[in-house]
Amino acid sequence: MKKLYSKMLSCRFLSNKRSVVLLLFIVTATIWNNSGYGQSGSGTFSISLKNAKLYEALNEINKKTNNQVLFKLEEVSREPKLITLNLSNSSAEKIVAICLDGTGFTSALQGDVIVVQPRKGSPQQPPQPVKHILK
Repeated sequence: MKKLYSKMLSCRFLSNKRSVVLLLFIVTATIWNNSGYGQSGSGTFSISLKNAKLYEALNEINKKTNNQVLFKLEEVSREPKLITLNLSNSSAEKIVAICLDGTGFTSALQGDVIVVQPRKGSPQQPPQPVKHILK
């Protein structure tokens, strides 16, 4: 009887210990997640680009921010501007604004997402070359 009772006590102790460890894990994970340490899309980061096309620069920002920048590839890929920059401790919004400077695009923050869109009044498509056949 004593052996059975001592066995029950040790099982209760182990289950309580497991509960405590589980509780500590949950609390730590919650704090870690809410503080931003586990999120690559929050806060500031560094980026270095050399002669990158606009869509390549935006893709690189997306890699570092967990897809925080939304854009239409078919529109952005037509932009001829090449981007060279070396920034550290900058927000995604600031980096996108620098990349879009001098282009036909603008950005707007909508919630946690940066939306890249054509500027109002800028042509959606580049002018097509006119072909004339002279005889």
